[in-house]
Amino acid sequence: MANTLVETTAKLSEIKNTILNWHNPNLSRREKILINRLRIGHARLTHKFLMAKEEPTQCTACGVTLTVKHIITECHKYSDELRKYNIPTNMSEALGPDIENISNMWLVFLRKIDFHSNQI
Repeated sequence: MANTLVETTAKLSEIKNTILNWHNPNLSRREKILINRLRIGHARLTHKFLMAKEEPTQCTACGVTLTVKHIITECHKYSDELRKYNIPTNMSEALGPDIENISNMWLVFLRKIDFHSNQI
């Protein structure tokens, strides 16, 4: 019981129900940061409005608030690219502990949609 997260609405709880570390030894520090930011749902693209004191960024394709979860699970704009790189459209599968198996595909996908360099 001590190793489980309390049920919450936190973004991370959707993909991780334990407080134990997930090890990703084959990823660079930058890649680990990128993946962990996606896991907690915090990226510049989706949260820059907070620093700029603006309204939340809207998805140009769907007209809803842009979130990491929206990009992975709902957005039609990115669905073909997600399929192309075999990235699951389920948060726990896409960003769960076995991310090493798909981390290279994630990195290619993020570069392809121009999310990788300036938006994380």
